[in-house]
Amino acid sequence: MIALIKNPGAGSVEEDTETQLHKAFSDLGAEFELFEDDNPSSAADAAIAKGHTILCACGGDGTVAGVVNSMMRSGKDDLKLAIVPLGTGNLVATALGIPGEIEDAAKIAAENTSKRVDVGKIEKNYFLLGLGIGATEIFVTETSSALKEKLGRLAYVASLFKSTREPLFELEIESDSRRTVTKAEAVTLANYWGTRTVEMIEGTADDDGVMECLINHRLTLPTLLRLAIRGLMGKVRHDPDVDFLRGSRFVIRTTPALSVQLDGNETEIETPIEVQVLRQAIEVIVAE
Repeated sequence: MIALIKNPGAGSVEEDTETQLHKAFSDLGAEFELFEDDNPSSAADAAIAKGHTILCACGGDGTVAGVVNSMMRSGKDDLKLAIVPLGTGNLVATALGIPGEIEDAAKIAAENTSKRVDVGKIEKNYFLLGLGIGATEIFVTETSSALKEKLGRLAYVASLFKSTREPLFELEIESDSRRTVTKAEAVTLANYWGTRTVEMIEGTADDDGVMECLINHRLTLPTLLRLAIRGLMGKVRHDPDVDFLRGSRFVIRTTPALSVQLDGNETEIETPIEVQVLRQAIEVIVAE
């Protein structure tokens, strides 16, 4: 049986969303139980307590993050994460190749084809996709709900161009045995660098126990356009305005202290931080 973890406050959730979910899973002949709460972690905790092992996050990136954290903190290794994306950005679902249509995402959840992937950890906080500091924190967390409702994912692009006016900060990163000290405008540490069809950094994997870190020294319009072109070619790491690190453990310090976004969500975490990469720590249901 599938536990549907629904967040009524997700970006694109409408009045008939519950009806659509019910119909999609019923038409597939799947058994399911709905757990609805403004706090997805609480809903996931309730589902796990009832013995559910397949938890389907029905919402945006905040819902996915809540379910992931609940699963990781439970200490159980027989749990599986599925996603029906109902938010605006749906960054995690996109990285995993989960389609945006309820019926198609429900079909993937019901088919139950899964793989184990890496998870990032900062103290008691877990993430699947990645984190951002500096401009890559600001453009995600300061994108208004109204703008996202109006423009969808294009709202993030508009905010990214706005965030390029942020001042440089002092940065120190320790990655496994390497230490880097520099000035930067943005830091991005991620498990996924692209989609199922576009790989921004060649040779990355979501199950190898390491994550990749890009340090952007200066983000300007020409730089962003150049990075976009290099991203389509899988050559982002070779850009002259970028430093590239890879590792299973990162210690990140900045001056001044800066906020950290996880999986596209605002958090109360500030630098300095220590990040651990937990290899194949969670099982995710994905498209075949």
